Amino acid sequence: MRAYFFMGNLIQTTTYQAVPKGMLSNDFVLMKDGEEIGLLDIKAMREAATLHLGDEVFELGREGMMSGAFFLARGEEVVVKAVKPSAFKSEFEIHLGDQVLILKKEGLLSSGYELLQSEAVIGRIDRDGLLTRKATIELPADWPLPLQLFVYWLVQLMWNRDASAAAAT
Repeated sequence: MRAYFFMGNLIQTTTYQAVPKGMLSNDFVLMKDGEEIGLLDIKAMREAATLHLGDEVFELGREGMMSGAFFLARGEEVVVKAVKPSAFKSEFEIHLGDQVLILKKEGLLSSGYELLQSEAVIGRIDRDGLLTRKATIELPADWPLPLQLFVYWLVQLMWNRDASAAAAT
């Protein structure tokens, strides 16, 4: 757990791990303190996933095939949306009520992403090492778990895109 300062306030984070179910699996077991809390089933052929948290099931996806907002939905209700303002940047704008948070790559050579609120870092997501798909997720502790895991899924999408682009060269 880390703490960040935002506008003079201390923001506590909760730490989760995402562990692939197998070497070639698109499914990730979501862990907290060594205990399984959920499963993220990423669809292989499109930018979509199903998030299983106990008895709750959430759908993650994109409004259109090649464009449109990314969303987290429970049943027919869209819980949150994110947009990618530029196809050329590793960045998302996440719309939470009247606030817009920025999820962006930490640096050109980094695999990590940071979550910003008014230009202050309030969370991070990064791989646990150079040759692993395991990841550590540190996001605001007062956020609902589905929202935290939606943010992780957006980062996983970017990592998948990067891997596809590298394989194509």
